[in-house]
Amino acid sequence: MKRSAWQAGFTLVELVIVLVLVGILSAYIIALNTNSSALTARSQADKLASDIRHAQSLAMTWSQPLQFNISATGYSIRCTSTTAGSPCNNTPSTGGTVTDPATNAAFQNTLGSGVSFAARPTAFTINTTGIPTVTGNSFQLSGGGTSFTVTVATGTGNITVTSP
Repeated sequence: MKRSAWQAGFTLVELVIVLVLVGILSAYIIALNTNSSALTARSQADKLASDIRHAQSLAMTWSQPLQFNISATGYSIRCTSTTAGSPCNNTPSTGGTVTDPATNAAFQNTLGSGVSFAARPTAFTINTTGIPTVTGNSFQLSGGGTSFTVTVATGTGNITVTSP
């Protein structure tokens, strides 16, 4: 059987469609890889706000002031009391963190890769009414060229996450 020349290969329309699809997929993959640190920074800012709210709730429930300690790479919750016993099974002098009843693990978080605190206080206390006593009341997390600010309102303890 003899084939004619016009039957061999792909048509120009088929090639253009394939090239357009490859271009769309590659643009999508590049966008995902470039913004992953920015997305991580946003999720870490949301997690920080959520964890402060959770610590406020625990301080009120336990009628126990809690210490929120912040380092360059993460944060943890500790009891301010040196009294042993639940929920303060570890004393602050030994550096033990509070066990989070929601997870049964130490109440701490390490920031994700590419995310760092740009501005932060080093520690603050959440009193038994859930009100944080924060000297510098905002935490700035940055990653992927984007920064997010978690602000704790003085006097009320209301927490907001904003991006500039």
